[in-house]
Amino acid sequence: MSETIFKEWFFNQFVPEVERFLKSKNLPRKAILIMDNATTHPDTNFLTDKGIKAIFLPPNVTSLVQPMDQGVLAALKKRYRRKLLSSLILAMDEGHELLAKLKQIDLLDVIGYISQCWNELEPITLVRSWRKLLDHSGNEFDPQEESESSDLVSVMKQIPGCEDSVEEDVREWMDLDGASEPLGEDEIIADVRAQGGEKEEDDSEDDTQTSQEDM
Repeated sequence: MSETIFKEWFFNQFVPEVERFLKSKNLPRKAILIMDNATTHPDTNFLTDKGIKAIFLPPNVTSLVQPMDQGVLAALKKRYRRKLLSSLILAMDEGHELLAKLKQIDLLDVIGYISQCWNELEPITLVRSWRKLLDHSGNEFDPQEESESSDLVSVMKQIPGCEDSVEEDVREWMDLDGASEPLGEDEIIADVRAQGGEKEEDDSEDDTQTSQEDM
């Protein structure tokens, strides 16, 4: 994400979608996009369009007040992990090696999984995220979250070596996301190039082996 891409999204995607929604509900053309103060976000002075504008949250409060951090992302991650594990289980049922299947999963597959998981999220998940933010009287227990964790455990147990998995293992797996810093653009590019080099070497080895067999 860059400032240029964000501006294009704001004016070409966000504003038109909001306009259509407000018009369908006979509401005035007023809306606010609340976002965290990430370095990739443009100055909010440049994100305004006749009553539709963006504002930043105060620094260092994102995890406390942003609804997306109040359960929506956790639910999305659990669904993604379940879909990932399910794809591995299906591959093993078809006779593929676990590690071989993992190596075949690329960024396009991941984007597809996430898109499917987002579309599968129940509206009540979004509603609950706002309740956690606005109502501090009693949201310690969420049956839906417990159910999602249990479902993920049952899928994990089908992976070789994970037969004794429990919900604590799921929580540890979820917590791994915050254990390391996200990769920067240069690191991502270097990683993609390295993977491309490995693929070329594998293809070269396959061609060599095929030639030897033909001889």
